[in-house]
Amino acid sequence: MLGEVVRQVRLDRGVSGSEFAKAVGISPSYVCKIENQGAVPTEKIIVKMAAALGVAPERFLTAAGKLPKDVMHALQLQPEALCKLIRALSGAPAERVNHVVDYAKSLNRNPSP
Repeated sequence: MLGEVVRQVRLDRGVSGSEFAKAVGISPSYVCKIENQGAVPTEKIIVKMAAALGVAPERFLTAAGKLPKDVMHALQLQPEALCKLIRALSGAPAERVNHVVDYAKSLNRNPSP
């Protein structure tokens, strides 16, 4: 799945495989392997690929079946509550999800006494 997502984003941005490889610091043949599901890059490489294409690293990490370390840590601390929240937001329009995210951020800025 990661390879398909990377290829689509790369092509949408008009970046060649060689240009992309150079920006990430990997070989063009490795890019080809990733895009054809023949290789699974490390989290460090996935983050570099996202930066090279101007997308959030989470987009590629989740496509690779990985979670950012801070998200994994949060899930380990509150697995039931966060899984319930994710399920409740699943399928909601992005605007509503962003509203919930903004609200959650405000709770962290203004903790109750």
